[in-house]
Amino acid sequence: MPALVAFNRRWQIGSDDLVFVFAGGLMARIAWVTVLCIIFGVYHSQIRLCTASFALQSFFIGVIALTFIVILNEIAIIWMSMRGSVINTRPRRHIPILLYIQIALYVPETCLSALGIYWAFYESKGCEDGLTIPVKITVVLQWCLFLTVLVVVVVFFDPLGSTQITDHGEDRRALQEKTTKIWERRCKVLCCCFASCDEDYRDAISDIAGMFASELHGIDAVPSDVAAGLILLQEQQEEEERQKIQDGQTSSEGVPVDLSDPSQKKLIDDAAHFMKYSLGSYGWPMYVFMNPCCGTFHFCSKVRWLSCLGPRAKHIINDNCCMCNSAAIHLQSSLPESDLIYCTYHNKLYEIPFYVAIDDKAKAVVISIRGTLSMRDTLTDLTGHGERIDMEGVEDGMAHKGMFLSAQYIKKVLLDNGILQGAFDEAEDRGGNYRLVIVGHSLGAGTASVLSILLKPLFPGLQCFAYSNPSVLNESATVNCEDYVLSVLVGKDVVPRMSVKTLNTLVQDLENVIMNCNLPKYRILMTGCWRAICFFLGNNNKNRKGDPKVLPPSISPRTDQGSQPHITEPLLGKRGERQPLSSSTGGARSSYVSNNGGSSESESNRQRNESQLVRLFPAGKILQIDVKPKNRPRPGLAYDLTWANKENYDRVIICPTMVKDHFPDVVMNALRDITS
Repeated sequence: MPALVAFNRRWQIGSDDLVFVFAGGLMARIAWVTVLCIIFGVYHSQIRLCTASFALQSFFIGVIALTFIVILNEIAIIWMSMRGSVINTRPRRHIPILLYIQIALYVPETCLSALGIYWAFYESKGCEDGLTIPVKITVVLQWCLFLTVLVVVVVFFDPLGSTQITDHGEDRRALQEKTTKIWERRCKVLCCCFASCDEDYRDAISDIAGMFASELHGIDAVPSDVAAGLILLQEQQEEEERQKIQDGQTSSEGVPVDLSDPSQKKLIDDAAHFMKYSLGSYGWPMYVFMNPCCGTFHFCSKVRWLSCLGPRAKHIINDNCCMCNSAAIHLQSSLPESDLIYCTYHNKLYEIPFYVAIDDKAKAVVISIRGTLSMRDTLTDLTGHGERIDMEGVEDGMAHKGMFLSAQYIKKVLLDNGILQGAFDEAEDRGGNYRLVIVGHSLGAGTASVLSILLKPLFPGLQCFAYSNPSVLNESATVNCEDYVLSVLVGKDVVPRMSVKTLNTLVQDLENVIMNCNLPKYRILMTGCWRAICFFLGNNNKNRKGDPKVLPPSISPRTDQGSQPHITEPLLGKRGERQPLSSSTGGARSSYVSNNGGSSESESNRQRNESQLVRLFPAGKILQIDVKPKNRPRPGLAYDLTWANKENYDRVIICPTMVKDHFPDVVMNALRDITS
């Protein structure tokens, strides 16, 4: 950071990343030149007896001498790449010259390789295998090296690297359009085998490409800069959390849950009870994942192996030939066959699988919506612009566009086909007063939240349980549905904290920690790798002695976002020639909201005030479940339960469990532990 500039263009690699790029090649060259020197010394007298001995001797001497020169140049590149810091690139300003020398050395290497091929395959008759085989191996290794260099060039090629960023509005708009087209092409290539090419698909690709182009436009950073920033940000956030624990505070701000209150206890018990329906919506993959040993045998006993030979069940749509997914529903939720009213696995963009069941024990008709399990679902997740939603008593309600359209699809299927009416008629025949309960996890949770709002006028007594709910509604809509929507979140789950708005905040936080750190990037990345190894080995004590630290004390805890970086050496280039992580020169970067399809963000929109942006939050009332720290006493529950404030989710928390905490089995186990 900034990106490496060579051959008059920017590349998607930093000058301080070459430590890792050349270290492996350097060790391989040292090992192989040692072997060649030994072979040349042992067989030196026998080389003269071979056919074309002059060519063979020239090959050995040339390869050994040239390899030593290359080794010296690679050592110089690695040494210089280790200097400076992520921001301070001046000590590495001669890196491009060393790279030009390295590339120039490939020319004589190619000539020597051609000479080796000629001798090894045409003039090596009569020579011992001790000479012939090393020459052939050397030639093969050289061509593997050339192929590796070509792959590296392709991987780190930046399509916009030759574009010069200026302050002219027209040039910036042209660059924005070019960036959007590149992201559209990337999305289409990624999804070419998973999605259709209808109008909704093209609109979604356009929206997603516009979002990425907007957020990443003008950012002069490479992937390793982001990785280093995440490591620094994690340490900063851990320091803040340790400070909170020392002060006797919980990690989540809000009101502690009072389990002695019958109404609160019943709400949490209901959330634990209906979680099994959310698990069932994922079908057989989730059941096998949660039960890797004996689960397969139980699952096989429920599968209808011969169902493809007979008539298909009319109430089950698009399941596979053996009805594996519907079998998993019965196993996960313990539903009798007669209680599954309707089930569809039809999956397109904005059209996600769901099922309807009757729970006699809880006196409820349950709608369970599946979370992300396909590339089409991922596109729905990424279509994260705001879409207006009509709510009673709310004039400016906004919802996540992809989840809003998915909820509209499910509502249409339920009402137009009379599915809900049929379910309630069946429930009425069984006796009792049944209510409507809508559940879902992840994408299904966000869709369930919006569907609850859409169905609330028709079913006033409905209840929604949204597990690992993403940011789906704006503030006014979230407050309005607190009476009937409960979001259950565990730990540092990254999904509820991810939105277009929090992406802005994350970029700012990364810029702050990077610009305030004077350590070289390789030390930061090696520290992060060491911590990852310790985590996977089970040594996850954050307060252990000897844990390497990379965050300077001067920025722990978090510095002000407006603070200026402290750089002891001048930066490479003149002022205005480089762009830090954030491309705006004053204030925070802005996002944009599309009300009906979305379009590319203009420069004026980028400079608008933060207060004009739409912030999305997990819907309704939020139950935050956190594992109690090890240094705190654990009377009773091993969890801290909090009715959390929605403002807790305006930043991404970097943590080793940030992905694991989102898994539905983790949520299920936490709720079981609490209610047991």
